[in-house]
Amino acid sequence: MERRQLIKTLFVAPLATLIPQAKISKELSLPIGADLSFTSLSYACRIGAKGGFGRPLCLIVGPENIFPARKLLGPPMKPYTADSEINVLWEYFGYRVDSRLPYNEWYLQFEDGIVKSRGPY
Repeated sequence: MERRQLIKTLFVAPLATLIPQAKISKELSLPIGADLSFTSLSYACRIGAKGGFGRPLCLIVGPENIFPARKLLGPPMKPYTADSEINVLWEYFGYRVDSRLPYNEWYLQFEDGIVKSRGPY
């Protein structure tokens, strides 16, 4: 019986060391899909804060949402400017354009997760 236990331990121990190293990514969606706006982005920031995702890092939008992203966050990846609405409330984060996203989706990436929204069709 001891030999079986020893062999079992030898096979399971290497696997047990790999499991904690895997990073589990948290992902939430807005309860109601919304287009990119001041209210929806602010709500996504609050959901991420309540979910313990850390601070917001980057807004990821499709090419169709460049204008609203620029209006809300100012020029891409530049410090706070007067035309940035959302960064008055939250610590500065920029935006990035991903051409693979559908026109009605956007993601807010945090340190430990993502809040996403799929707007109305």
